[in-house]
Amino acid sequence: MKENAAWFRQGERTSALGIRILCALERAGGATLFRCAALPVLLGYWLADPSLRRASLGWLEAVDRETGFLKGRRPGAAEGLTQLAHFAESMLDKIKALEGRPGLPRLQIEGEDVFRGDDPKTGAVVLTAHTGCWELLAAEGLRRTEHPIVILQHTANSRRFNAMLEARRRARPEAFANLSSLEVSGRPEEAAALALRVSEALADGAYVVIAGDRIPIASARSAVLLPFMGREAPFPTGGALLALLARAPLRTMISARIDRPGEPRTYRVRFRSIDEAPSAGRRERRAWLESAMRRYGAALEADLRDSPYDWFNFYDFWNPGC
Repeated sequence: MKENAAWFRQGERTSALGIRILCALERAGGATLFRCAALPVLLGYWLADPSLRRASLGWLEAVDRETGFLKGRRPGAAEGLTQLAHFAESMLDKIKALEGRPGLPRLQIEGEDVFRGDDPKTGAVVLTAHTGCWELLAAEGLRRTEHPIVILQHTANSRRFNAMLEARRRARPEAFANLSSLEVSGRPEEAAALALRVSEALADGAYVVIAGDRIPIASARSAVLLPFMGREAPFPTGGALLALLARAPLRTMISARIDRPGEPRTYRVRFRSIDEAPSAGRRERRAWLESAMRRYGAALEADLRDSPYDWFNFYDFWNPGC
């Protein structure tokens, strides 16, 4: 793999079979057995993949420069493995949430009042991120809303793991009947058709969820450079553009883990409104997109300052090599 290979060119790191084995161990022996079994697996990833090590340590160094959360220490293997452990446990939590198993982590929801006044035919674009475990919210949120939820996702470099999640979701159709997904291929010839399908979903009152923390597959021209953890980083404008073209509300949904000593694992999901009535002419479009993504980036940074180990973009975020 190239030194700065783009995220979508990276091979699938996650072993679906390995996750199944670890989940079986967790069912048999609980969280302690899961963590004990996962540690040598995570250590193997850490030792075998220099690009993962660079990405993890680079991220932790960047957050430490802004927050001092490491209290003068330089991040090393212990901190990197902690980040990987958060990632592994989030995958376990995703599966447990989709299976509806007991003993789920706690869910703390903030800012959901931004949805309370929505008409049944009022859709919205919701920018999320590769952090935390939003599947807990999907399991909970579908009981709180009658709006369809449509997930836009790129699965090319995590196809087996996403197929495993999809199989678990489909095994409980009564719980997830209102949840669907659309594949974002990144091929320019498919972009117009995808945009049309998203517009139709928004017109039907769907909440369309799309990650806002990975640049487009096809071209970096659909991204803006914004300050993030002390440096400029590229953020995609595709989700914000969909909201603008459809005149649909644009909101954020950031999930992050909150560790409290002696308490069960807890995830906080925080909603924020970026623009409830997007409007901009062609000449003002670029400025509006940059402003919208600046607010998204600030929200993402604010939440990750409190939970730096919950960042699951294991590549050089500031120089993705597209």
